[in-house]
Amino acid sequence: MARLPDRYNSFSALREHETEGVDYRIHIEDRSSNVAVIAPHAGFIEPATSEVALAIADERFSLYRFEGLDAVRLHHELHITFR
Repeated sequence: MARLPDRYNSFSALREHETEGVDYRIHIEDRSSNVAVIAPHAGFIEPATSEVALAIADERFSLYRFEGLDAVRLHHELHITFR
């Protein structure tokens, strides 16, 4: 199955067309650790990714989650390709 091209090439392009808190959320927990758990496809983008990242980070590691918030949306639309 062919992968659809990403819609955005930067976070600023994403913010021009999507609404933070409605379409997506960026959640950061800085625990001043030497390790950061990063989940760029969290929320409804790839189910269970948030839960896995939270379990790994526990209370020890810093955590970053980019979460899609709408359960019925095609979340590949939120993918960002940096060029």
